[in-house]
Amino acid sequence: MKRDKIFGALFGAAIGDALGAPVAFLSKDEIKKKYGKVTTMLGGGRLHLEPGEITDDTQIALCVAEGIVIAPDNPVAEVGVRLIEWYNDHPADIGRICAYSIRNALRNSRKSGKIPNTNAWFEAAREAAGSTEGLSCGNGALKRTVYTGVFYGNQHETITANIAQMTHWNTESTEACILYSRLIARFTEGAASEVIAEVLRDTGYSGSDKLYQPTNYVVDSLGCALNSLRATDSFETAVVAAVNLGGNANTIGAITGGLAGALYGYSAIPKKWLEQLPESVSKQLNRLAEIACKRRD
Repeated sequence: MKRDKIFGALFGAAIGDALGAPVAFLSKDEIKKKYGKVTTMLGGGRLHLEPGEITDDTQIALCVAEGIVIAPDNPVAEVGVRLIEWYNDHPADIGRICAYSIRNALRNSRKSGKIPNTNAWFEAAREAAGSTEGLSCGNGALKRTVYTGVFYGNQHETITANIAQMTHWNTESTEACILYSRLIARFTEGAASEVIAEVLRDTGYSGSDKLYQPTNYVVDSLGCALNSLRATDSFETAVVAAVNLGGNANTIGAITGGLAGALYGYSAIPKKWLEQLPESVSKQLNRLAEIACKRRD
């Protein structure tokens, strides 16, 4: 069971990203008018993607996962190396606060002649937060967080917070990342959906009657994902519900996909969607999932 759920979380996040990418930043009405509802990986969209192609959401989640595998006890520097490599490859899409923080870390590393360590990344994120008028409360840290809950299980929280704060120096962002990874950890241990209420108790996300908008704001993004999960009863219906909210559809799809994959398992993900992921991405996800399974045994 645990193996199925670990694979489900990683593949689910990528599937949600790929499913939502073609309709990202359309309105709910525009999606309904054009597609009825999104149930296949259509391709196209503002990034001109092929069906099943991932975006920066999955790309930076993979940077985090690879850094964790290399240096599990303190992965920030290795995660940072991979974020810088990804940035230097000129990705088609990158969040503003992530770009600011990575540029700050790059500048600081050139001055010191060393790769940025944890303190250097924190300083870069603080600088970015101070110069971007509230963008640090965006969802750029949350969308890359799935592997901490998968890999570390219930021992994830310090590392989850550290990785979030590499780019987003913001308490709402850090809280969302910790709560998300806590749910991933509990689901991959076999907890049922009822654990959501327990994990969210005494937080701003408790209760299923709150309405959230599909924006870049981290509270909205996690809230939309949670509502999509709570209102449905399968991987497919949860992710389709999230994506069809419109707005930041690929990110909210990725966040929802990670949760739904951890809850329902890899075996619950429609085969037609799995087959559309690029082979290179599937191979990388398989390898990272196998490593996490061995860690959690």
